[in-house]
Amino acid sequence: MRRAALLAFAAVLLASQAAAFDVCLYTTTAASETRLDILTDNILYLAPGSHVMRTDVQPSLTDPMTKGFVIPGNKGSYYVTEGIAANPAKAAALKNFVMAGGALVLAGGAVPGGNTFLPLLTAIVGADPKCQALSITTDVLVQNRMASEGLFAKLAPKLKVKPGSDVSALWCQTGRPIYSYFNPAKQQVSVAIAWQLGKGAIYWIGSGFAVPHLKGYEEVMGAALLTAAAAPVPTPSPAPKPSPSPSPSPSPKPSPSPSPSPSPSPSPKPSPSPSPSPSPSPSPSPSPSPSPSPSPSPSPSPSPSPSPSPSPKPSPSPSPSPSPSPSPSPSPSPSPKPSPSPSPSPSPSPSPSPSPSPSPSPSPSPKPSPARKSPPPAEAPPPDFLAPPPQ
Repeated sequence: MRRAALLAFAAVLLASQAAAFDVCLYTTTAASETRLDILTDNILYLAPGSHVMRTDVQPSLTDPMTKGFVIPGNKGSYYVTEGIAANPAKAAALKNFVMAGGALVLAGGAVPGGNTFLPLLTAIVGADPKCQALSITTDVLVQNRMASEGLFAKLAPKLKVKPGSDVSALWCQTGRPIYSYFNPAKQQVSVAIAWQLGKGAIYWIGSGFAVPHLKGYEEVMGAALLTAAAAPVPTPSPAPKPSPSPSPSPSPKPSPSPSPSPSPSPSPKPSPSPSPSPSPSPSPSPSPSPSPSPSPSPSPSPSPSPSPSPSPKPSPSPSPSPSPSPSPSPSPSPSPKPSPSPSPSPSPSPSPSPSPSPSPSPSPSPKPSPARKSPPPAEAPPPDFLAPPPQ
């Protein structure tokens, strides 16, 4: 009845998870092929959804689909066969497998005066489990000490153990008994015990499965494997870890947004650039070009009316000379133009150079023609003689 209840519960559990899992079965230390077949049948029957993979060496156990590793100890020592003493990395690999949620099931291992799995337990746990191997010499009644926990609550509450049934026992000061009894010395002796390690556990079962379908022990193995198969439930916890990674990603996105804001700042810089452009506009100081102020030169014409004032004529001549001097300030070219005394000829030349508009301004330059009229008032020869000296 209890076996049927465990099987029904296992079926419900596997149906809810709808996921298969792998169980590795170590063959090198099994007593015979028959013993391996018994173990395989028990695993498949009591751990629905499991897939048994036989191996004659320690597997990597890194595949997340691998939930259990069963090692029989009917023939020889796993610790010696795998050379754990010289290769502690193998013990570390077993420890990592268990801590990640795997079930390491050690079956049997009894030898005269001891148990071959005790050195392996020490290597994996990293400390002496403080266990002593004992033999079953009389009928004993063992009780389920995990009757209120998970799948182990579905196990039979009591088992009767008889001598000669290929069942051995351990008295340990560590671990948690699954099935145990108290001897006359009030020591708790276990025929099935577990050591919790990380998310998984190491299970030792006192039966080497020499007797097929021995009540209680195969159920312990099934409960251990199904408990490990249920471990994937916490795996969603890593899923939220990726979720924080997107959260930082939006934070950088705002940081680029300010970068465009500086871009407008340069735009005002071009705005000052037009300011220099007006500066050239004043350069068309051709407004001063109304240097046709020489037009006042006719004013000297009245001055000649008083013939004695020829001397003033030289004075106006210097006055025009300064007027060209400012013109060179805008450009040196005009300076040579004053050098030729014939003021009329130079005046037309500058007018084209600045712009065609000034050309009309030179048109008044014919007004200097009255200067030619000046000779008539100089009918007297003496004024002609006076003219050379100013040259």
